[in-house]
Amino acid sequence: MLALHELTNDELFALVKANLYEDSTTCPNTDSHYISVEYGLYFQVRCRVEHYDTVMLDKAGYELLMQNANAKGLVPLYICSTPVGIWEFNLALVKPKFDKTLAYLEIDKGKPILQWYPEYRSEDEYIYHALEDEQENMYIDPAEIDIDMDLEEWELET
Repeated sequence: MLALHELTNDELFALVKANLYEDSTTCPNTDSHYISVEYGLYFQVRCRVEHYDTVMLDKAGYELLMQNANAKGLVPLYICSTPVGIWEFNLALVKPKFDKTLAYLEIDKGKPILQWYPEYRSEDEYIYHALEDEQENMYIDPAEIDIDMDLEEWELET
């Protein structure tokens, strides 16, 4: 499994597609731009090799992203990974301030997504391990289990 800082844009997109926006497809003639009609999104993904309190956004990519999202009536997102995590920025709400050709988005203005990565390959794997770790301490009330036998039969079997 790759660490976050080793991800490529294509691998980050694959994670997003597999775990969040399943219907996403690549937009032709763009650099890491994707569309999810089902979720009403037009987004760009970027991987950064170092973590800072801000993530960089280039003006040309932003303008293309906004233009295409607005033309299609979709919400513009910027999804960025660093070695610490993955964040999603709704660019309809977060307005970057450009200094010539670059803007820096404050990381706390983004929404953390896929918080289980890179420790686990999927949310299912994360949940499985979390339940496995807690299994010894868990108590399940038999009355809350939806099974096809009455409680007396269940108690006799346990």
